[in-house]
Amino acid sequence: MTTGATAFTGYDPLDFVVQFDATKNTVGVEMGILNADLATQLIETRLEGSPEFGGVGSFEFAFGQGVQYEDYEEDSNPQNGGSAYVDNDTYAAVENPNKVRNSLNYWDTSDYLNDQSYGQSEDTASQNYFISGNAVPEADAGLFRSADNPTAPVKCTCEFMHWDYWRARLETDATGEDAIDFDTDGKRTDYFHLATWVAGDLPDTDTTRDLGTATATYSGHAVGNVERIDGSQTSRCLATGALGVN
Repeated sequence: MTTGATAFTGYDPLDFVVQFDATKNTVGVEMGILNADLATQLIETRLEGSPEFGGVGSFEFAFGQGVQYEDYEEDSNPQNGGSAYVDNDTYAAVENPNKVRNSLNYWDTSDYLNDQSYGQSEDTASQNYFISGNAVPEADAGLFRSADNPTAPVKCTCEFMHWDYWRARLETDATGEDAIDFDTDGKRTDYFHLATWVAGDLPDTDTTRDLGTATATYSGHAVGNVERIDGSQTSRCLATGALGVN
């Protein structure tokens, strides 16, 4: 079974954790992403109403060392996967073996009792990777300004944050009472290829509490996955373009 691409996005900053351990030269990552339509509805109905959604609502993925939560030890991941930490700008991780931390989640906002989580199949590995921008410095050179591409955006140094790419392959098993589609063999495989991530230190509430009437603007560029449909032909690529927000 092959289906088209569906957009997913980050929603809650607390659902994305990058944890360094310089003494062990490891990095651990956990992330949760939402179906973009569901995320939009959650924002639009935050003050009034509730979203109307039924389908694959979110995914969770883990990479590298098991992430530890000092304030919520019961949520810590005791399992470790492969990773390498050189410094705060150069690191990489592959899949964490914890099947529960790599999962697909079905959402039914009309009846939350129908929600269902599908963890990674026991007989396969999740095949994830997570890399920093400096780990493969020329991997996305074609997206940014160079002698051969003089009109492209200038790549941001962005020293106040980290960003780059990740990939995941998640295979899940049907239970026999499923509201989502599986192949005839009872398997389902979802792929994320060259997905983008961005992370930074969150400001504390004391910093943001008294912003008053402050405003913010952004003028620059964005990098993301693009799907282009031309008649019966569908093409997908990684692209960059101008972005302004105020």
